[in-house]
Amino acid sequence: ALRFALVTDTAAGMDTGLSEAKLTNARNFGNKLWNIARFVLRQLEAHPGALEGHAIDERPSGDLAEPERWILSRTERAVAEATRLIEGYYFGEYAHFMQQFVWGELADAYVELSKAGLRDERRRTGTVRTLAYVLDRVLRLLHPLTPFITDTLALQLWRGRGTSRDEASLVIARWPAAGARDAALEERFDLALDVVRAARALRQEAGVDPSRRASVSLSGQTGAIAGLTEVIATLVNGEVALREGSGPSKTARAVEVRVEAERDIAAERARLDRELTEAREALRRSEELLARPGFAEKAPKPVIDKERARLEERRAQLALLEEELRRIG
Repeated sequence: ALRFALVTDTAAGMDTGLSEAKLTNARNFGNKLWNIARFVLRQLEAHPGALEGHAIDERPSGDLAEPERWILSRTERAVAEATRLIEGYYFGEYAHFMQQFVWGELADAYVELSKAGLRDERRRTGTVRTLAYVLDRVLRLLHPLTPFITDTLALQLWRGRGTSRDEASLVIARWPAAGARDAALEERFDLALDVVRAARALRQEAGVDPSRRASVSLSGQTGAIAGLTEVIATLVNGEVALREGSGPSKTARAVEVRVEAERDIAAERARLDRELTEAREALRRSEELLARPGFAEKAPKPVIDKERARLEERRAQLALLEEELRRIG
């Protein structure tokens, strides 16, 4: 039931809807988890002394930077929430929550922030230990959901390093207990990540290539994130300033976010041309299918309704792309 929850994303009491898209999502999540683990294992191999005198599952302490303290706190929250959901038999919610945490906070945020810590000699040991500890917790929490991936990765993580109980497999390993959290730090980072999402959305709407740096202006009630501008800058690939800006804006709670970046019109037009070609071909296929002799008479009504809905979606998508191309000139 737990592993089925990952591919159905269905809460208790709801009808099950299994689709190829959900299977693809489950596969992509497995790939993401594998890639996170390979990144952590590479750091442990590159810095073998980071865990000297410490077990993998021993929570790092001491003079840690804010990104490390934040992800440790969020990991303890994940332990508490995953435990609550499983004990309440909310398997669909548990699967959804773990995906959100691993993908949205660990992969998209902390793994990127950890790269600065790995370059900083003063932060490096704490960063490596934090990566190892968080991965260990995540593998334990995900084991009921993805047992083959998690046990394979755990054995690689523990090999030659060990846990506090010298566990041989996740099958018999202890379930983690939630530790202390820093609610104030979590709240500040939550706001910072909301700002990051707004800035990324503005970049995408403006057609700014993800590899190009941008200038991000933040105004309004920025006091809580004044010390996190470097964190935001890392995650949006740009420079961040606390000032009034110009151009389109989005609001993240009470913070106004503006992004200024030079657009590559030629590259944007080339992208739209490719997408238009694909959209026109998809529309042509839908029209030909519905016009095929005998299709409307022989096919089941749900199949016909689905194809007609798909046709309308493709027409709408084509219209949006054509309008976007006209807008950029």
